[in-house]
Amino acid sequence: MSDLIKIAASRDARRKPGFGKLTGRLVLLAIIIMATSFEPAELMVDAYAGASSTTVVVAVPNISLSTPAGSPPIITNGGRKEIQAVVGQPLTVDINASDPNGYNGFVFTGVTQNNKFYYSANTYLVAQNGQMHLDNIKTPLLPSGSTLTNQYKTGGHFTHSIFTWTPTAADNNTSVTVSVIAGNYYYPATPVSRTMNFTINTVDATTPSFAMNAEQTLVMGFEAKIPVTVIPDTDNDSVLISASNLPNGAVLGPAAKNAGGQWVAVLTWTPSAAQIGSSTITFEAQDAQESTVVSSQVVFIVQNGASPAFSSSMPAMMEAAQNVALTYEIIVIPDAQTSDVLLTATGLPPGAVLSKPVLKNGQLVASMTWQPDASQIGSNFSVTFTAEDNVAGAVPVMFTTTFTAVPHYSVINRSLFRR
Repeated sequence: MSDLIKIAASRDARRKPGFGKLTGRLVLLAIIIMATSFEPAELMVDAYAGASSTTVVVAVPNISLSTPAGSPPIITNGGRKEIQAVVGQPLTVDINASDPNGYNGFVFTGVTQNNKFYYSANTYLVAQNGQMHLDNIKTPLLPSGSTLTNQYKTGGHFTHSIFTWTPTAADNNTSVTVSVIAGNYYYPATPVSRTMNFTINTVDATTPSFAMNAEQTLVMGFEAKIPVTVIPDTDNDSVLISASNLPNGAVLGPAAKNAGGQWVAVLTWTPSAAQIGSSTITFEAQDAQESTVVSSQVVFIVQNGASPAFSSSMPAMMEAAQNVALTYEIIVIPDAQTSDVLLTATGLPPGAVLSKPVLKNGQLVASMTWQPDASQIGSNFSVTFTAEDNVAGAVPVMFTTTFTAVPHYSVINRSLFRR
């Protein structure tokens, strides 16, 4: 006699007399349940009714299904109970059966298929020589990796089963139906049962994600190799990486997995002078086992590889005498790309004026004119001059000169002293 039948028989022997008859009836009950797996509830009642003449009415057992906090919920969809399981996330279903009159209900939980009732992931119950027998199969019908635990609780007069499963990537986009059967019986009445099914639909709710800066800086004329890095989803599938609106000359290589488990495709690009400025490239990543695509936009700023330069003849410190006009020349040597240079100044003393640059003998020359007044004597003014090519993405260069306002006689005396 199986452990399942032994538990049921020993339990009712304590409740009612006629233990020998009870054991035979339970064996017959279990045989009928397992042999009529497609309609276990109805066929079991009809078959046993003919073998008993009792008038005792047995209450149809109750069945309740629930999922604990953190597990996917059970959803009623058109009379069907469904659970949407997620790859990589654990699922738990609590199954409870009870007798409305307070007696003990017997719950058998599993999958009915091929005229067999599967008691666990790889075990089904069969009748053999008037007794119940557990047979093992090599290919489980319950989801691979799932567990099924049947627990009898004497204090609460009910039976509790627990179904647990964590779907893997191999289970993605699959569906399995689990049948729950609760049988109720007290001697010598006719046994009754109730069947309830729930269907588990498995999906992959996670997606890969990009791990790269939203802005990249390149230099015209220099080859850049920029890794496009993607973190795979929770089931760690392979990742496909692509790109749209690539600039002319830019090439995205195939994705490969690095030592850290990330997927990397290398963008190779040597920007031309015509590509100075900013370009936006859209990268896309897709799990090799899924159709969902995630995207990330990256702005590439192409800078001019050459920049203008300030002349080394420009002094870094200057004195300006009170009420005497000072003219300070700013000399810029343009680069080979262009002589169209923007020249600006910050920190100019009050009253100072910066002229526009003029090309003279291949150099750009501008002037800062300033005539300090009495209120500015003793003050220092740090003026920063900035020169940059008048093209998008140009790299500016800066030069700072400190101007000091002094009394008029100071300049004269220093001139005489130098003589």
